[in-house]
Amino acid sequence: MEPPQLDDASQPLAEAWQHCLQQAGPAATALLHAAAADAPPALAQRFYEVLLQDGRARRFLSHDQVKQRLQPAMQRWLVQLLTT
Repeated sequence: MEPPQLDDASQPLAEAWQHCLQQAGPAATALLHAAAADAPPALAQRFYEVLLQDGRARRFLSHDQVKQRLQPAMQRWLVQLLTT
């Protein structure tokens, strides 16, 4: 998976995350890679379940948007984050 293009505000955050991963070592990297293989679907589903319980959020989001676009996008983001 190709890394996303980052804007000026995101670049320092990405570099800090990379630094943290390097400092954590290979055991942490292996753990995060294992989590990336299994956890993103459940994490994204739970996030949007909770979000859609908020009446204010429901005004802006439909279940179709969440299922078709937002939940898959969050899953991809989590995989990228955990396997960087």
